[in-house]
Amino acid sequence: MIHYVDPDGKHTEIKSLIDFKIITFNDSVPENFDSFIKSDIKILWKVGTPVRGDYGEVYDDYINHLRKIEVGYDIIVFDDSTESNYKKDIIKLHNRLRSKIIYIHGSADPIYDLDYMIENPGFLQCEPYIDLPFKKRNPLFSCLSRMLMNRQQRMMITLEIYKRGLLDYGVVSCGSGESSEELVKYSQPQEFPNEIYEKYKSFFQSLPIIADVKNVGSNFSNSANHLNNPGKDCLFNVVIESSGENKISKKYPGVYFNRGWDNWFITEKTMKFINCRQIPIFLSTQGYVGFLRDLGFDVFDDFVNHSYDTEENQDLRIEMIVDELERLIKNESVDNILKNEQTIRIRMDKNISVLQNLISKKWENYYEKLYSQLSESIDNPNSPTKYII
Repeated sequence: MIHYVDPDGKHTEIKSLIDFKIITFNDSVPENFDSFIKSDIKILWKVGTPVRGDYGEVYDDYINHLRKIEVGYDIIVFDDSTESNYKKDIIKLHNRLRSKIIYIHGSADPIYDLDYMIENPGFLQCEPYIDLPFKKRNPLFSCLSRMLMNRQQRMMITLEIYKRGLLDYGVVSCGSGESSEELVKYSQPQEFPNEIYEKYKSFFQSLPIIADVKNVGSNFSNSANHLNNPGKDCLFNVVIESSGENKISKKYPGVYFNRGWDNWFITEKTMKFINCRQIPIFLSTQGYVGFLRDLGFDVFDDFVNHSYDTEENQDLRIEMIVDELERLIKNESVDNILKNEQTIRIRMDKNISVLQNLISKKWENYYEKLYSQLSESIDNPNSPTKYII
């Protein structure tokens, strides 16, 4: 049997395959998963896992809480399919619990390739948008940072775009999905070196920001669905991914980049450039563009200089990204792209085909691995594999 626990702690017994499809948000769940619902093996399917190292004592409290509720369960499935927690913390969680665990995560990074760590490809969505001819694309670029949540690299790239006077050429958001309470700290000088705050006070105090052709300072929230994406008609997409290295800025001492995912993590943000047939630039972890190439995606290297992707210094990487954006939106660069529109569109359509094939393969792998792990637990419920670090 399967007991489902939602993020609020509510328990629901899964009694049918239809129920299981609902909790996994996927109609393509194979019929053979019905065997786990009808099995005598007790499975706890728990959504959400606060296991990151920066939780401190909360992490130990959470472990103790789990050790109380896991009594009577043979398997605990942690469904964190939209997250990418630190691998070492997942291993620690695995080793401290009595039950066998299966951890479902959203990261595509191969470092998570342990038996009980399973990649959920839910972020990979293919919904091609019927787009405009390149010459009708307006504004020229999008750069969307809906949530900041301690990812100050998003604020720093928006600041760099602001400093160079590029806001009127694009759709730019920064903190548009944050609460007013969360944004207060970003308008306080103690959050940034005083000379930086004073020099760019108008920027910090205007948060949340959207620059939608002459419109600065409006509250705005863009949907994860690219069809509701205000930048869907732009020619260029500055993709601000969720992942980035956890480092302190060298340019702005005291500014901490990205207290979150530090491995490469493909989300709906990258999907938008593919589905909307756009030419991309990426702010993510070092090497992210290379990972996308390895997956088979065309990042249009003959039109975009992605040399920033190998730059270790995040401050310099941000400057290089905006340098490239500034070059791309100049008339001569745009004219060159317009001249090659027909061949570029063929390559954009190829990216959509690559995505479709990747989605199919990833879901097949996901269900095969999940079925294998659940079956192994049923066959050998008392002998979970241990990983020691």
